[in-house]
Amino acid sequence: MIEDLGVDGMSSDEEEVINGQKRYLIIPPQWRDSFIGPWLRVFDGLCMYHRLESDATDGRGRRPRDRVATNRLGASRKFVAGLPINAYRKSWLDKQLDVKNVVHPGPAQVYSHDPALAVWVAYHLIVLTTPNV
Repeated sequence: MIEDLGVDGMSSDEEEVINGQKRYLIIPPQWRDSFIGPWLRVFDGLCMYHRLESDATDGRGRRPRDRVATNRLGASRKFVAGLPINAYRKSWLDKQLDVKNVVHPGPAQVYSHDPALAVWVAYHLIVLTTPNV
């Protein structure tokens, strides 16, 4: 399902600096339904956990970013065709002229994780990212 979303189905990041600390605002595509962001953030959390826990001395690749959800939507007109119908924001679909022949939506799919996995990811990220006091 992640591969189907592809690069054009992912959010963009907008850098923001507050008190000298960088963080990145998550700007999802305007066409993508809002439930997909939290679903993807579990994968982000697993990736961050792996990077922080598996080998903190490994300097390859970019370090995980501090990403913050926003209510903003991306401005790009690009979209990914052929996804399940529920992957598209209803308000966006309603504005399209020929959904069947241009968007090519497929049958709805369930985008979910085992609730225990989401709790595990959240817990471990708090433990790994909270400085020892």
